[in-house]
Amino acid sequence: MDSNDILAKVQKIHFVGIGGSGMCPIAEILHHKGYHLTGSDTNESDTLQRIRSYGIPVSMGHQAENIGDAELVVY
Repeated sequence: MDSNDILAKVQKIHFVGIGGSGMCPIAEILHHKGYHLTGSDTNESDTLQRIRSYGIPVSMGHQAENIGDAELVVY
């Protein structure tokens, strides 16, 4: 199963470390493709502010409850 197969089966994705230099661009692309995203990170940053400006909820810390009803977790 490749990533396209997985993405075709989900709509809700949670990113652990969404403010990171690798995670943020992937999250932005998937957001613009219409996926429902949430994220978490441990440090506040300008990148997180940009992510939030898209309407993507970001939790501080990496607690299990931050994942919510995500169908896919990216870490």
